Amino acid sequence: MGRPLSELKSILLDLLFLKNVKSLSATNDLDTSDWKTMREMLQEHRLGPLMHWRLTRECPEVSVPQSLRDFCAKSFKKSTMRSMTLQRELRHLHQAIEPSGFKYVALKGAWLAFHAYPQPALRPLRDLDILVPERNIFDVYQALIDAGCRRVYPNKGCIESVAKHARHLPPLWSVLGGVTIEPHLRLTTPHPGNEPVSDLANEEMTWTHIVYDEVAGVKIPYLSPADQLFHLIDHAVYEHKFTNGPLTISDLGYLLQSRTVDWTYFWSLTQKAERIRGSVLALKMLEHFWGKQDIIWPENLTVEHEKLPDMISNACQLILRDVDSRSVRYGHNLIGRKSFLKKITYLLSLIFPSKSIISARYPIAERSVLLYAFYPVYWALFLRRGFEFLRDKQRNVYQAETAILTDLEVWLR
Repeated sequence: MGRPLSELKSILLDLLFLKNVKSLSATNDLDTSDWKTMREMLQEHRLGPLMHWRLTRECPEVSVPQSLRDFCAKSFKKSTMRSMTLQRELRHLHQAIEPSGFKYVALKGAWLAFHAYPQPALRPLRDLDILVPERNIFDVYQALIDAGCRRVYPNKGCIESVAKHARHLPPLWSVLGGVTIEPHLRLTTPHPGNEPVSDLANEEMTWTHIVYDEVAGVKIPYLSPADQLFHLIDHAVYEHKFTNGPLTISDLGYLLQSRTVDWTYFWSLTQKAERIRGSVLALKMLEHFWGKQDIIWPENLTVEHEKLPDMISNACQLILRDVDSRSVRYGHNLIGRKSFLKKITYLLSLIFPSKSIISARYPIAERSVLLYAFYPVYWALFLRRGFEFLRDKQRNVYQAETAILTDLEVWLR
């Protein structure tokens, strides 16, 4: 009889991040089905290389099946080769943008992998994210295309409409292929009906604080450590509610380990954007696994510390959630609307999206009369996801995760 999924998640997170793993004996009692589930979570969240590092460098004495060790070793080797490709493509990307004179910064993994983690393979990258000032985004996008990049989905979305509703323009294949590039014009996604939030992309200080680190022989521009830390927390806690995966923990840890953060500036960012609670939660979660960090906490911190252990526990459950499960997010968004009127308004916005949203999803200009022909295509997809929602709603894990998400969001307010 296998262990409950919640227990397996806790064991896996301890294996990956807990500094004192010598006291971890729970792995001795896991059966074959448990290890199969653990391997699936490692694969889904790109954690094989990090686990390989842990099992060979930091805690080789931990009892795990040889098959899992072999899987992690293979993942590490594959990620090592991939990191070389990414460095090459980041160099080409820089060389494509630099002649234009427009500013940009490489985001998150493109800095973390090559400058924070002890080995680039430990931080697998799905793609290369860059941030460009909104006024220059179309020029930089065209510069990349002129350099040989091409759209991944050439028949999906009018870029002018995409720019109104998304963080980034449609992804591009890199010059030599094999790597996708996401040119961002903002770091937070606009949500219709919600109050606009402060976005680092629009702050002049973000661009004056740019730092440069070398990759493949060229100096790449990046966010400052404080801006990088703020972006990582905002992205993980507020944009994804921790569901973007456990690499968030090591991202924060290795960032603080490798760079000095201007804590006064960082906390001023969190206060302006109303991100103090989520920042405290993320940093306390890091300390839960990695031990006390050199964090300068703000004075008169108004956070209910007695509730933090429960919130950390909730975050640990969400951080290993199935990334393909959209139903929990839809259910949570619906439940989060307290009044009946707000629920109906939310549902109607999903059923009858604006012309601009349809144009952002499909290859049709917003003003074209042919745009209405794409509504049935959208509704077919909406119905399919509606059936998925009704199916998943019956699962116990759905009920539990929706409740955890709701509790977390209430606490963050």
